[in-house]
Order: sequence, then C-alpha cells, then structure tokens
Amino acid sequence: MIRLLTGNRLPAEIWQGPGCRHRLPATLAALGVRRPLVIASARAWAAADLAATLDAATIIFTGPEGATEAAIAAAAAQARAERIDGVVSVGGGTTHDMGKAVALMAPSDKDIGAFLFGAPPVTDFQPLPVLAIPTTFSAAEMVAGGAVVIAAGGKAIFGHPRIQPRAVFLDGELAATTARPILAASGLNAVHHCLESLYSLGHQAFSDAWACFALERLLRLLPALSPAAPPPPVDTLQALLEASTMSGLAYGISGLGVGHAVCHSLAGRWAISHGDANAVILPHSLAFNAHAAAGQIALATRAAGGDLGEALTALRATLGVVSTLREAGIAPDVDLVAADVLADPITATNPRPVDRAAVLGILEAAW
Repeated sequence: MIRLLTGNRLPAEIWQGPGCRHRLPATLAALGVRRPLVIASARAWAAADLAATLDAATIIFTGPEGATEAAIAAAAAQARAERIDGVVSVGGGTTHDMGKAVALMAPSDKDIGAFLFGAPPVTDFQPLPVLAIPTTFSAAEMVAGGAVVIAAGGKAIFGHPRIQPRAVFLDGELAATTARPILAASGLNAVHHCLESLYSLGHQAFSDAWACFALERLLRLLPALSPAAPPPPVDTLQALLEASTMSGLAYGISGLGVGHAVCHSLAGRWAISHGDANAVILPHSLAFNAHAAAGQIALATRAAGGDLGEALTALRATLGVVSTLREAGIAPDVDLVAADVLADPITATNPRPVDRAAVLGILEAAW
C-alpha cells in the first residue's frame, strides 16, 4: 500500500525543555505577530506572566463549558474587532482546540460549521498563526484540527490543512502547575492515542514508531502522578510532555478509532472531561478491537513489557482515576452515543466495523 507523510503534519517548530516558554516573544516577533490573542485555561500559566511578556496581548480565559460553538464565536468576534494577528493557546486540549478554531474563523469571517468534517474546503484565506503551550498531556497542540461542542449537543470535528500550529513549547515547568488528577487523566488520553494509532487502519511505520516509543515512556512514567507519590520532578513531567507529543504526532498521521469517538460523545453531552472519559473507555475500546488488530496490539504489548491489559489495569489503579461510567456519575443514552460515534470521522479508521450493538457493548462494559 502506498502512503504519504507530508511536512504539514508537523508543527514548524517544537521547542523542548524547562523554561522554553520564554522563547515565545522572539518566536512571535519572527512570525510578525504584533497583536496576539492569548487563549488560556483558568488553571494555566498566570495571566500576569503573559501580560508582562507580551505587551500587546489580549487574554481570554476558557470557561468550564469548554470549546463550545458560542464560546469560540465570541472569541473570534473579539479577535476580529481587535485586529488580532496571531493566537497563543496555553492549557489543555480544550484551549488548543479553541485557539485553532478562532485562528480559522477570525480571518475567514465564517463560523465553525464551514470547517467541520465533510464541509466543502475553504481555501481562499490564510489562517492566523497559532503557537501552543501545553500544560497537560492531551497532545491537541500537535494536530491540524480539533473538536467543538456544537449547539445541538455532542462534539463535531473540524480541521484545515493550514491550521497546524507554527510553534509548540513543551515546558515541564508549566505542566508542574497543573493539578495532578488532571495530568493523570490526560496521560491516559495519551496512552489511548498510542493504542488507537497503532491499530488504526491509517497506521504506518512512522506512526507505529512514535506510538510505541511514547507508550513505553507513558506506562513507565505516569505512575509518578499517583496521589500517594511525592510531587514528580520537572524532568519527569518534561519527559511525559514529550511522550504525549509523540502520541499526537502518531495519531495525526494514522487517525484514531471508536474509543475516542465514544469519548467525544460522552464529553460533549455529559458532565465528564475528555481525559476522564478516556480513562474509563480505554480498556474497553482495546478489548473491542483485540481480535481485529491482534498483530498491531502485539506491538503495544511489547512496548508495555508484559501483559498489556494488566499494565493498564494497574496504571489506572495507581493513578486513582475514575474507571467506570457509574463512578463518573453519568448514564449515557446509548442511541445518542451511537449516533454520535457513527457520524464521527475517526470511527472510519477503526479496524473493526462499528454499529449500535458495538457501542452498546462498550458502554455496558464501561458501566
């Protein structure tokens, strides 16, 4: 089979190391960005630090509702009104998805619906440059698209070939400012990226290599986030950031599968974060695909250094994350989730066909 890996699958620059965030002003200047819009998680790098660093910065904090259609429309309108010429996103996956959406909407004067999967391509404009500073292990900063909570409910996937962030700053000092339970859940999201990337129908040698390396490192280092462990050193958080980035590079090439499609629905419609949804669904999407993708899952088993199922069970217990839908306090409607999953473009690269019965089985196993 002939496959293609293009340079636009990668950010132009990936800075790594504690303190690398201080290169942000010089990078903005090199891109000619004079009026950046900073979109930051309320838990992320303090606004005062940003304001002191970036003289012309306008700062928007993402609220608990996340990257909703209404929130990104309001942010895009503000960006247009203030003649913003670049976007800096600081935080977790929701923040980076919102930043990319605004970078598409503000210069095009279109709503997010114009960029959803299946819409005719919009190529008659240049998106604003995006610079991303992750404070979790979501890896959303590595891909040319994201998810938005739409007014009708659930999450929809958007993207554009020119929305890949121009620069990403992997700074372990900032990961240290994020609450440990949030880091733990986002770490399991990264593990799920690795697994679904490995057995996605779109996998190739490059994505396999990144996924296996990242999976081994994540499984080895994530126990440092146990509630019973001392505060993890910055070097450990730095290594976890870099591993999660590789999980993003992997799925940016390969695509994902039914597990993440279920998580998109759960987090879009019920009171559960994307990270917690992945912590719950991860082993059940793996089990669903066990026979259809046995060869690729064997690669994951080798990366785990032993029984993969046992390793995941032990890791979830060590991290103290939510592990069932019942524990999360949600009882999702099967028909709604099934409709969302079957409409989600990432379901198309799942190695085993997916229907309502499959979604029901995953939800029942996760209950």
